[in-house]
Amino acid sequence: MTDFFMLEQGQWAGLTNVPTNSAGMASSPILITSVMPMKTGQGHLRVDLVQPLHVGGSRSLSLSVKVVQKSRSHITCLMDDGGDKSTVIFARPDFDWLKLNCAPLMRRRPPSGPAFIVEGKEIGTPTWHEYLSQVFGEDETSALSGTTKDSFKVKLPKMPAQRASILVNKEFDQLDACLIARGFCPRQMEDKWFVYYENGRILSRRSWTGILIYDVESYWRGDRLYLGQAWVNRKEGQYSETNDRHDEHLLQYIIDVVLRGVTAIFPAQTDSDQSALES
Repeated sequence: MTDFFMLEQGQWAGLTNVPTNSAGMASSPILITSVMPMKTGQGHLRVDLVQPLHVGGSRSLSLSVKVVQKSRSHITCLMDDGGDKSTVIFARPDFDWLKLNCAPLMRRRPPSGPAFIVEGKEIGTPTWHEYLSQVFGEDETSALSGTTKDSFKVKLPKMPAQRASILVNKEFDQLDACLIARGFCPRQMEDKWFVYYENGRILSRRSWTGILIYDVESYWRGDRLYLGQAWVNRKEGQYSETNDRHDEHLLQYIIDVVLRGVTAIFPAQTDSDQSALES
């Protein structure tokens, strides 16, 4: 008997829309939150899902589809979206699918491991489901919202009155915008930054103390995320840096390495600065 791929609540899948207006993000991982057969039968389903990577930011979505083909690896459906018919393909998102359809994501957020190798076999590499849960969260709230102020249990002091102003003034599109808006939650002692989006601001805190170092203006311009003016902590005893130019470079480093997941040179002024602040 053929082992057909099934959509299951709480499981990750791959989604491809044909046609699409977003060539760079035509396919993306999704978290299935509900699957319900329609009363009409004949293969009609309502599928509720969270799409964490989408132009303009993550979104919840409810699709009414008709299944036209099933296989071990995917389910092909037809969808009538306000009179515009399209094809929706749900796929089992194994690593081959992810590498083919989400290569930029795999480069930015590579799977951790293997922890070690025994007799030529990798031990400790996550499954694709574990990988997507690590990147986007294990539940609907995390997949939709990314990192929030409640994602990491630490005190959250306000930005003090002693502050400086610097300017980012950059726009980011598609994958970059999504990853920046999702923030970053520390997972191990070596992760020194806790970053999240709140009320039009990107807040970067020290993971050990929760002290707010950078508060960056942030808003969407269509499908692009704009970062504008940033406040920098200048309170003695909370943050010792006083050089605005250095903070411009350090903030850009956090955006590039911690949030976007790209390689950058740490802008250290001294060896002690690098060991204390590098992510």
